[in-house]
Amino acid sequence: MTPEGTRRIELSLPGLYNVYNALGAATLARALGASLDEIAAGLGRFSAAFGRFERIPVGGKRLLLLLIKNSCRRERGRPHARRRRRAARSRSSR
Repeated sequence: MTPEGTRRIELSLPGLYNVYNALGAATLARALGASLDEIAAGLGRFSAAFGRFERIPVGGKRLLLLLIKNSCRRERGRPHARRRRRAARSRSSR
């Protein structure tokens, strides 16, 4: 809701975090001078990049594939990343 009015938008992406992302994008677009109609049209057209969110028919069923970044888990298996973080922390505490 803005002083200029409201627009109802249906996002094609699931998840509350995508609502937050859309609100952030809309806020920035409005601050940069985009109209409510332009923002609503842009968000309404938006879809995930191929491979990040896919519905794939398999054997009469629908497989939902979500690829979500989890940097904490990824770095657990990378001792060099932990060493770099520790070194950076020790330099900053001097």
